[in-house]
Order: sequence, then structure tokens, then C-alpha cells
Amino acid sequence: MFHFFSLLRKSNLKNAFALFLMLTPMVIYAGQNLKKYEAGSPTSDRLSVTITCQVTLSSGESPEGALLTLTGVNNPVLYHEQYAPESGEVIFTGVIEANYRLRAVLQGYYELDTLITILENRLIPVFLQEMMNNPRNLSVDSLSLCVRWQAPVPVYAELTSRQHEIMKTGNKTPVLQSKKSGAFSGKRSFTGYGVFLDGLLVGNTPDTSFVFEPLVYGQSYLAGVAAIYLSGYSEIDTCRFTSGFLFPPRNITGETPTMTDYCHITWEAPEDPQNPGQAVPGITGYKIYRNQVFIAYVTSDTNEYYDLDLVPVNYSYHVTALYDLTPYGFEGQTGESIATDPVDVSVIYGYELPFEEYFNTGLFETNQWTVEGNNNWRISGQAGNPAPSAEFYFSPPTSDYSLSLTSFYIIGAGYIDGSIMLDFDLKHTLVNATGGEKLKVEVFNGSEWIEVAEYVNNESLDWEPRSIDITEPAKGNIFRVRFTAHGIATADIFNWMIDNIHVYRSCAPPTDLIAFINLPNIFDIVLNWEAPENNFRKGLIGLDNGTNHNTFGGSTENIKSSRRSLVGYNVYRDDELLTFTDTTFLIVNMYGMDWGVYEFDISAVYADCESGPSNEVGIYYTPTISVSYMEIQNLAIYPNPSTGLFYVDAEGLEGKLSVYSFSGKHLLETPISKNEKPVLSLEHFPVGAYLVKFVA
Repeated sequence: MFHFFSLLRKSNLKNAFALFLMLTPMVIYAGQNLKKYEAGSPTSDRLSVTITCQVTLSSGESPEGALLTLTGVNNPVLYHEQYAPESGEVIFTGVIEANYRLRAVLQGYYELDTLITILENRLIPVFLQEMMNNPRNLSVDSLSLCVRWQAPVPVYAELTSRQHEIMKTGNKTPVLQSKKSGAFSGKRSFTGYGVFLDGLLVGNTPDTSFVFEPLVYGQSYLAGVAAIYLSGYSEIDTCRFTSGFLFPPRNITGETPTMTDYCHITWEAPEDPQNPGQAVPGITGYKIYRNQVFIAYVTSDTNEYYDLDLVPVNYSYHVTALYDLTPYGFEGQTGESIATDPVDVSVIYGYELPFEEYFNTGLFETNQWTVEGNNNWRISGQAGNPAPSAEFYFSPPTSDYSLSLTSFYIIGAGYIDGSIMLDFDLKHTLVNATGGEKLKVEVFNGSEWIEVAEYVNNESLDWEPRSIDITEPAKGNIFRVRFTAHGIATADIFNWMIDNIHVYRSCAPPTDLIAFINLPNIFDIVLNWEAPENNFRKGLIGLDNGTNHNTFGGSTENIKSSRRSLVGYNVYRDDELLTFTDTTFLIVNMYGMDWGVYEFDISAVYADCESGPSNEVGIYYTPTISVSYMEIQNLAIYPNPSTGLFYVDAEGLEGKLSVYSFSGKHLLETPISKNEKPVLSLEHFPVGAYLVKFVA
């Protein structure tokens, strides 16, 4: 309740006509009716007091973050603001006696905006009512009984601040800059939705959809949904619908036996969960759908279906039940249930990798190749690389043609690593170099043909090997390969010939393997190599009787880390597996090994394959600081050790002799002729160990 007083102050009797509004202790609610009062005495003559506002929320949550402002009614310079702490207690000190506009704003709550008169220290309870906006656009799918709606409309409260604001002369209404908290109304305490059927609560959900339990077919219902807040339920959004629900089939399954071209679909008859074991009335049959397209109908006494002659791709099946609606009060009418959940099936058959075709049987049908045209594609029994081969022949003459030789399905699915390659030998004999006759190579990726190469009749070609990376259209798919001869007139060519087709997976090997003695440690051989392209591993490792070194001769800063599924490397010595490492650097301890030549190579190990070997390197192991000495048949190098000059006795051999440092650097090379004894001079090279290579 408001009380009115005439307040006189001795220091200002001549202005004792002012009428003030004094506020007695009360709770201020957002949205209550307000009245305007004015203060008449000068600001400098007024007392300053302390105002305490205790903020509480209808939801019971902490009011932390609520913005409270006090603004002078006639003098906007009188301005105070604070954000409420977790306790909700906001204390304004140094408040000059006057009429003020009190505002309290918090995201998700109705704004409080009222006038108060400040005359003395006061405690002002501030109560904010939660905004409980209701959901929108409620709809019901009458077949599935699935209810859907949209979240409440986002309503943003304006949390505004005048702090550090510059007031313009004569501007009684400050320009307030918006300071949104970023969450829509009700988010602070929003907990979900309540779903109603004919006015009764049937369930709660955090989602914006809900499925009713089975309802009577043809009966009208009222669906409703309300948002749930800590303060309670919002208003209910409703819509009326007529149930079209019919029980669907249950427990659908689908399977395709390995390497077959059909799918077996099974299901169980519908069942009312309220009456288990009892037949649902009115069922006349079932409809089977593949990839959302109706493909078959079976009667109600059948609970399976075989889908035949399928190409090897992925399929999705579902089944619906058909009803005679007479038992439901709709004589002569029929209805279809909602679909079962889909069952996904992958039909996989075809040739596994590697696939090879040499046309040795003289028939395309052996490996299920298909051809187009009037015998332009044929098996050439007398020509090939070696014979026989597949030939596109100019006769019978054809114009404006496009005729293909197409493979059967090849399985490129199930591989993680590596590339899929297509190799073949090609020969072409032209008549006229028109550039209008072409041979196109394509790969079918399961949905479309992708061109991967094309050859033009600009010149004749003798047998040449071709290698094409077909990873993109082939890997992960059941694919096909085809060779399409096309052009203006076959008379401008004699033939196109194809042989030795090879489709395979290739996992890239390491490259640039080198080996050298780890001087001054003469018992260690250092192996270093490059990772396969786009595959890198970081780190170094040494192998020495169980002790691993993590570095050698410097840092690992420039070694790139792995970017694909490369697992590591297998290290082979003399064709036997020595060890596995996940680095591109290895120190092999040879202590106790016999003197002699050792051959090393490296393979890359991927998640599901191992590459072929890298380049092979040989190193002559001897724990002596000198030039290595060995005899290859009649070849001798002496003296060893030497101060710099070495004699070579080839004894009738011819060839080339090269000298390398143990870091793999080529130093010099000299030819060797029969019965010659050339001299190798290493006088200008530092004392150490060197590798001599002779190639006969």
C-alpha cells in the first residue's frame, strides 16, 4: 500500500510544497500497474541512503546475472546498476532521495519495471516471474501416431547497461545499448515437454517428438504438448487428429548368402501388445518395399520373400501389413499399416582381387565378360602378347558407334589401405589418323561409369603396358571395368587389341633404402629409408640385443608424423624377417655375426596389407676399419688394408667397378676389361671403410 506524506526540511522551507511518494515494505512483482511521482527538492540538498534489493525467482533458481537499475525519474543522471550475485542480494549505496524507476531484467523472466520513492534505507523484495512460453506447431502422423512440435519461440530479454555512458544535455531518456545474455527465455530452467492425450498427461520427453501407444483406428483424439519449467507447465498447444494406426509386421530380417545375387526377407505377423499371442483382426497380406519402392505383395499366410537377380549393391527393405477394415467399423474399406523399421542388406558377389584375364580359353564367357556389337569384339587366337587377346575389329564396318567389352563384377569393398590398379597391354593399328576413333576405359562405381583413360587413333601402337590407378571409383565398391571403342567410322582403324588384364591392390612400399656402418661403432649397421608417399612415421629406434636407442646423430624435428593407416615396417635380412619398427630408421647390431655380405630390404605394414619390398641393399660386414675385401669368382682386390692404392685382378672378367662410401655416396667408377689389372686410388679420400661394387 502507498502512503502520502508532506515532508518539510528546515534547510529548505521555501520549497516545502513538494509531495513525495514513500514506499512501505512490500514485494514488487513484474507487470504491476505503476504511477508516476516527481521529486521537487534539489539533488544537492538531499540525503543519500542505502537500498537493498532481494531478488527471488518463481522457479526457485539462483537469480545470479539479473540486472537491476535505478534511474532518477526527473534526473536520469541519478543512475545505479548492479548484477545480482548468486545470493540475489543487491545493495545500492549512496542513493540520493528521489523518485526512481526500478528495473530488473533476467533472461527467461518477465521484466520488472516500476516507480519507487527513495527516502530512507530500505529492503525491497523483488520477485521475477518465469516466462513459460509454450511449444508451437503441434502435428500428429495419424498412421504412426508420432507427435511432433517446435520448441517455444525464442524471446530475448534486453539486459541493458548504462555504465560509463555519456549523457547528452536535455536527453532525459538514456540511450541503452543491448546486452543480451544469448539464451532464449526459459532456457535457464527448461526441463522438457509434457505430452497430453485428451487432456491427460501420458508422458514427458526432452525431445520434440513422441509416439502415442496404439490407438483405436478411426477414433478422434486431442493431442497436446506443454513445455516444462521449474515453475510448472506452460500453456498447452493442441491439435485434433483421427487415428489411422494399424499394427505393422514385426521383427523383419534380411540376409544374402555369400557370393549370391538374392536376398531373403522374413518378418512376423503383427501383434497387439495388450493381447499377446492373439491374431490382429483384418490382415489380408503384406507389401514388400526395396529402397522405398514397392516390389511385391504376398498373402497373410506368408512371412518371407526372396528378392532375386540383384546386382551387388546395398539395399534397404521394409514391409507393411494390408488390412480389411470391416472389423474396425469401416466395411468395404482397406488400410495399410506403417512400415517396419528398415533392414539393410549388402549383396556382395564377384571376382576377388587380384583379378587376371589372359583370354586363354578363347571365350569371353569364361570370366563372364559381356560384349556389344555385331561381333566387332572378338577373341583373336593368332595375335596377342602372347596370343590370344581381345580384339575390337573394324569389320563389320560401323559408323557412329560405341561398343563395349565389359567385365563381370569385381569386389573392391572391404579394403582399408592401398590403391586399386588396372594394368593391361594395348596395341592399336590404324588406317587413317583421323583422331575420331577412340578407345575409352571406364570403371562402374556402383551408380555410374567413370572414365579413367582414353586413347585416340593418332598413330599405331605396338604392344605397350598401361597402368591406371582406379582407386577412387573402385575402392569400397563392387565395380566393373569396360573398354569402349567409339567413334565415327570403324573403317578408319584396323583394330584395338587388349591383353593381360590385371586388376589388383597395391600397397606402396618404402623407397630409397640405404645402409652404412655406424662408425665408429663397427658392429652396427644403420638402415634408413623413405616412407611411402603420403605416409610418414615419426621417431627413431635402434636394435642392439634388446636395448633400443631413440635417436642417432641428431634430432627428429624434420621427420613427419603419420597421416594414414601405415602401421610400420618389417625389416628383412637375407629374406628373413629381422624385426618390426614404426620408424624409418633402424640400427642393427651385428655383433657375433659372420663376416660377409648381408642383403636388407624393407616392407611397409598397413592395417590390412603388407607392401612388396623396397629396393634391396647389400653391405659387406667386417669389424675392421679398412676397405672391405671379398672375392667374387675370379675378382680380387689387394692389398687390404692399404694406404690408398688398390689393385684389381679380374682374371678374365669384364664389367664395371664402383666405389661407395658407407653412407651410400658414389665416389668413383672404372671399367674392367679382360686381363687388365687397373689401380684404384683412394689417396684423396679420408681414412675409413669403403664399399666396392662389381657388376659383370
